[in-house]
Amino acid sequence: MLFLYRVLMKILEVVLLNLGRFNNKLNLRNQGLKTQSVQELDRCIWIHAASLGEFEQGKPVLDLIKAKYPNIPLVLTFFSSSGYEKRKNYELADAVYYLPYDTGRAMTSFIEKIQPLAVIFIKYEFWFNALSILKQKQIDYYFISTVFRPNQYFFKSWGRPFLSLVAGAEKLFVQNRSSALLLAEKGIENVMVTGDTRIDRVLELVDQAFDHREIAAFTRGHFTVIAGSTWPGDEEVLLEAIDHFPDWKWILAPHEISPTAIQVLSKRLGSRMQLLSQIDVEEEFQVLIVDSVGLLSRIYRYGDLAYIGGGFGAGIHNTLEPLVYRLPVLFGPKYSKFPEAIAIVEGEMGRSITSAETLINGLTHFAREETLLGVKAKISEYIDENSGASKKILAEISKKIIN
Repeated sequence: MLFLYRVLMKILEVVLLNLGRFNNKLNLRNQGLKTQSVQELDRCIWIHAASLGEFEQGKPVLDLIKAKYPNIPLVLTFFSSSGYEKRKNYELADAVYYLPYDTGRAMTSFIEKIQPLAVIFIKYEFWFNALSILKQKQIDYYFISTVFRPNQYFFKSWGRPFLSLVAGAEKLFVQNRSSALLLAEKGIENVMVTGDTRIDRVLELVDQAFDHREIAAFTRGHFTVIAGSTWPGDEEVLLEAIDHFPDWKWILAPHEISPTAIQVLSKRLGSRMQLLSQIDVEEEFQVLIVDSVGLLSRIYRYGDLAYIGGGFGAGIHNTLEPLVYRLPVLFGPKYSKFPEAIAIVEGEMGRSITSAETLINGLTHFAREETLLGVKAKISEYIDENSGASKKILAEISKKIIN
């Protein structure tokens, strides 16, 4: 199977290089690969993230490593152009590159140039030519904040060679106990349950100073629901809930903020809404639409409850951002691939909803003062138990790295 994988990677490289002519993001990646010059090093620590989301997830680990080993170059790679373009000048990285396509030739050249002491892959980055080369060269590699599920391909009978390379990591840092138990069933014991490093990242954001006077004035003295990263399917049920709770304040931060999308949502809400970009707090209104990016993770501090979008589509967005502000969280039905969302439902720190009626019932339940106080206590306990993953990971990795 590994031989077939290597053949397919060569074919895929040719296909993606040609498809770049028809896809701007892929073209940006291909051009970046073509022009980048990889610096030759005699040692480094290499951290790889698929895109920006994975970078944010692994950032607390990256920062701790750089603080502990300031004299060891830190190399950061991305597969996607969006991640690379946004973090190509990240100040703690000594070099930022596009990850080569996973062919033996390209990966061997890259690894031999940077000479890593250790390699850290964030979440689901399984590149098997790269892993084979690292294994052959006896370079330690790690996976962090990973989740394993029984239906993943390397747990199939034909996927054993791939699982062997995953298991060849020096340590697998997984998010939950179910992942560790699944790996143990396969005889893989080099596993440590550390939780999700994203919790450490969002806790960093909580501690950062932030004051938005207009939002503070809009929400002051009112029970406030903040709906983040919403899609049209979410907005259908939210609009009914907004009608049901006319005395509450609502902040909607749509995932899509194109002029057309904002216009459609604004038209449906009419005079009850204002855009954040045009806010006039002297006027009385019920719904504030956030028509810009980069604020949502900090806006949750102004809320009492949160709704996270995406659950009526491909899957929910970030539930940890409101959770660290101790907000009960509601979301749509498609959440089964998100461990933190499962923990929210099982721990009664929030609910999954399927309709406007179930959303209204959930909001009513969590808005009760006695319920809200109890849920906030549960959330605090959950955050305390699951934070600190980054320090645990650093402690383990440090056992093998000599400064």
